[in-house]
Amino acid sequence: MSKEIREIDLAVRFGGEEFLAILPDASLESASLVAERIWNAIGAMENFPAKATTPIYVTVSLGVATWDQRITDNDMLVARADAALYSAKKHGRNRVEVWQPRLFQESA
Repeated sequence: MSKEIREIDLAVRFGGEEFLAILPDASLESASLVAERIWNAIGAMENFPAKATTPIYVTVSLGVATWDQRITDNDMLVARADAALYSAKKHGRNRVEVWQPRLFQESA
């Protein structure tokens, strides 16, 4: 993941099997492109467990959200990214899903 982000960006573990990438000043379009690059890089990795003769491939689901004028705090931004992540899982896994107001309901 860290190979696909800029030096000013930050990638951290955020829970057991979840990671968070913080991309300062990234638009929704550029953040989506970064997520696609991460998705492609992980999908292309070949992992060989001990004594394996064929590789095992890892899949990843990603949720993307960016800051806008309706966000009141960091928790709301993370909640949007999390909603997009769970949408990706709901719609077949191993994909990138972008948070869009028309697709997700928010609690007021």
